[in-house]
Amino acid sequence: ARWPSIVIHNNMFSTIQDTIDTVQQTQDNVGQFNAVRRKMRNNDDLNEKEEGLWCSWCFENVTMNVLEKSYLSRNVYSCLKCNHEASHCTTCRKGMSRVSDEGSDLLCAKCDQTIKEWGEVPHLATDAWCSWCFDSTSHTLVQYNYLHRNVYECDGCHRRTLKCRVCGGKDKDKLELEANKRAKKEAARPGSAGKAKEKKGHEH
Repeated sequence: ARWPSIVIHNNMFSTIQDTIDTVQQTQDNVGQFNAVRRKMRNNDDLNEKEEGLWCSWCFENVTMNVLEKSYLSRNVYSCLKCNHEASHCTTCRKGMSRVSDEGSDLLCAKCDQTIKEWGEVPHLATDAWCSWCFDSTSHTLVQYNYLHRNVYECDGCHRRTLKCRVCGGKDKDKLELEANKRAKKEAARPGSAGKAKEKKGHEH
């Protein structure tokens, strides 16, 4: 009686896996297309540089080399310090926002409040399981967000990630360990034992 259900679940899993493969292939194709397009740019652009810019990748005051000119949107630059791609922040003119295969950030690290002041290097990395490459990797903070979840980038597959609302990307054993630690701290607080006895008395 369970055979039809098993077949249906297997078909659903195959469909989900095919969708994931298609998305990954599309992103890879976009990255290859952008690489080819930048190789075809005018050689005169390679000699254009801008100094005194703050990079949201390495958080240093650097010189940026023009990679791609655009009359409809922002130019694309390359940091001569860390070699990452960047564009001018849409709010300030000294900060450079990050550019990746998934698009260009609108704000630099200071304007999106990842850091308070330039020259500050925040703690960016966190270890968690990635839902793209299905591996336990280090994830680098890309954008700090007060209202929503922070945006990270997996150091393994270089795709954007968010912390899971339930587990935060941690192992089940680590979650249980943290829960036990919180329970012990709660039990060690003054008056917690009396409150527990009073609660049991009300229940009886």
